[in-house]
Amino acid sequence: MGQYSCERNSEKKYERISGELSGELNETSLIEALEELKERKEIEEHYVKSTIDWDELPDTLTLYVDHYELASIVNEARDIVGPKELEKEDIMSNTLQQEVVYGNKETITVGKLKLLLDIVGIPHDEMNIFIYGIGDPGNPYTINNPRLPFNFDSEAGGIVLAAALKDGTIHKEEAKGYWFAYYNKDEKNRERVKEAVRKVFGDVEPHESKERNEISYHSYAIVSALEKMGAPIGEKVGQDYHVPQVVRMGSESVKRAYLHQTFMDEGSWSPDGSNFKYPQAGALDPSKLSEDDKRYFEGLLNKQKEYPTGYTYHYVYLSEELGKEIREEYPRVWAVIEGSKPPFLEEEMDILEEMCGVRPEPKPREIYTTTEGDYRVSWRVEISKKEEWNRVRERLRLPRDKHRHEG
Repeated sequence: MGQYSCERNSEKKYERISGELSGELNETSLIEALEELKERKEIEEHYVKSTIDWDELPDTLTLYVDHYELASIVNEARDIVGPKELEKEDIMSNTLQQEVVYGNKETITVGKLKLLLDIVGIPHDEMNIFIYGIGDPGNPYTINNPRLPFNFDSEAGGIVLAAALKDGTIHKEEAKGYWFAYYNKDEKNRERVKEAVRKVFGDVEPHESKERNEISYHSYAIVSALEKMGAPIGEKVGQDYHVPQVVRMGSESVKRAYLHQTFMDEGSWSPDGSNFKYPQAGALDPSKLSEDDKRYFEGLLNKQKEYPTGYTYHYVYLSEELGKEIREEYPRVWAVIEGSKPPFLEEEMDILEEMCGVRPEPKPREIYTTTEGDYRVSWRVEISKKEEWNRVRERLRLPRDKHRHEG
């Protein structure tokens, strides 16, 4: 099915090479060509993906395309290879061809549209202005007037990615479908995320549950785009993921938007500018410890507390004194604790230092058990100096009033 694209690319390459060889190839032009090639390679090495276009979305997704443009493309493809060949290659059945050409059908899957464009030789991005919807027919979360390509190199992009990595969760389940959910008790936070999603993706509204403080987008396009930009699928704790490259290598406004949303989701501070805290959990795996180390480790978690659900979890607070004891007497246990640090934490501290000239050191503060019998470490970033916190608050445009972590 992809033969048409390959053949056309070969023809274009032949035409370009023939054209170059037909002219005079002197030493100067050769040097210029080599310099251009070197520059192109350097650009590729430092390239950071910042957009997702329609042709990068799953092939099964449905697109709503301007009818006259779609009919024109189908007609042109029929002229090139014939209606039977289109049907034979499983690109478009004869019935579907008739519905597009002579009827009012305006929907086609991503995969089929790509194949049609490859046959007629139209670059995929030239279709952006003709696509007016992305989503299955009847889906209330279809993206209308999609902003193609979806651009994450923006303040809105930084907000959406932070929301996905902090109080958000991306669900991708065969039985239940695909959706992006964001949970936060602060209505202003939810509204900020909703507006950012509209700016990045297009006209789409979420399902809202005030009882659960949740907004959710049941859109495979949104889920796929977030995943391609580096957001993890499912429960984030235990997964090895990073701050998306578009944020790490992005502009100051993108980094500011990312950290602003991150701290609004996960941070807490007081009006007087002291005791800023930002906790993040990491998964701890004690399975590789020796039996002696395991007994010591399990003995550490000698405190317990019962959740309202009835589950009793075990935990230990890692004071400075206890941390010193573990480092000196059970270094392998301490190595396992340190190994639980989420990789994105150091990357976020790099951005914070770049933006604000402040770099607090993330520290493990608590080890606790989960309902599944796993171990978690609560890592915490703290800023205790008022001058440093004021600088962070001003540079990141955070509110002065008290803010609690309630996500």
